[in-house]
Amino acid sequence: MLKDKIKQFAIDTGFDLAGITAPEINHPERYLEWIGEGYASSMGYMERNIDKRIHPRKLMDGVRSVICLGVNYYQNAEFAHSGRVARYAWGRDYHVVLKRKLYLLADKIKKVIGRDFRFRAFVDSGPVLEKELAEQAGIGWIGRNSCLVNKKYGSFIFLCELFVDFYIPPDEPAKNYCGRCRRCIDACPTGAIVSPGVVNSGRCISYLTIENADEIIPELAGKIGNRIFGCDSCQEVCPFNRKAPATEVEEFREHILGPSVAPEKVLGWDEDSYQRAISGSSAGRAGLDKWKRNAKIILGDNYDRSS
Repeated sequence: MLKDKIKQFAIDTGFDLAGITAPEINHPERYLEWIGEGYASSMGYMERNIDKRIHPRKLMDGVRSVICLGVNYYQNAEFAHSGRVARYAWGRDYHVVLKRKLYLLADKIKKVIGRDFRFRAFVDSGPVLEKELAEQAGIGWIGRNSCLVNKKYGSFIFLCELFVDFYIPPDEPAKNYCGRCRRCIDACPTGAIVSPGVVNSGRCISYLTIENADEIIPELAGKIGNRIFGCDSCQEVCPFNRKAPATEVEEFREHILGPSVAPEKVLGWDEDSYQRAISGSSAGRAGLDKWKRNAKIILGDNYDRSS
């Protein structure tokens, strides 16, 4: 069966998870309500191309199926006292690594179907509601912290997609196994998880330290703790991450930034040393000014501790 072959090709190419769904969003109201509540905060790009987000057929003429793929990036490591970095940014830039794998997978599919086909490859790029599609494709469910969760690999998963112009029978959507657990909600330092599966970005430490270009208000700055880039708090307490296997992707095992970057070191960076430090990683999104702002917060220079 073609679907089984495609999934096996995906595993052979280095993906851990593969599933098929139609190019449709079954529950567009989730995203529309999130946007309507203002939970995208200053991320204006999340409010653009909404029609394409909730109608993925408009992302590619003639698309008939979406191959949803996931790669485990989990690693366990000792953290320094301060300057913690979210796990996704420890190793090589996942955009580059996964895009290469997607094109390798497309080449393998061409050989088995015996013809060229049209496709679009997405790696956390374009107006794609990747978690919704992945849940529909059965590779995981959207947990209470809004991350995609898989029973075997937990939630430290990179997602990507191949939109293709031929039909593949879709898989069944994933069942949600969160049950009554609310550990992620309780663990969020800033109370950013306002309801199951819904995150107010304006209070999320990941958003505050990476996306937000403004100064961070004292109430939230005082809760950032030792985090200098991103936050994994809601994932670290998830029961499905307790026994998550370590990633087998060598590029993600390689430590470019690693688990921690000393804030004192960051304050000494100029543009050249900053570029050298992050080169090859996915940590450039924040920019030098935000890194330094975050470092000052950790060191206590950017907010009134008495507030």
